[in-house]
Amino acid sequence: MYLHALPLPTYIYDLYGCAKGRGINNNKCSICQEGTFSNKIGGICIDCQPGYSSDIKVSFLCSK
Repeated sequence: MYLHALPLPTYIYDLYGCAKGRGINNNKCSICQEGTFSNKIGGICIDCQPGYSSDIKVSFLCSK
């Protein structure tokens, strides 16, 4: 019996973006921490504006 090693197939992955409440960090989706939010698919976690806050993780909005 002969075993022949074939090259592994190449897979191409497309990242359409992280869900709302998560942001891209080092090519991975990370949870937005308290005080940050992401309201766009494929966005990044950004700080809440002055006077607004987010006291939960995975937030997609800040409230007054």
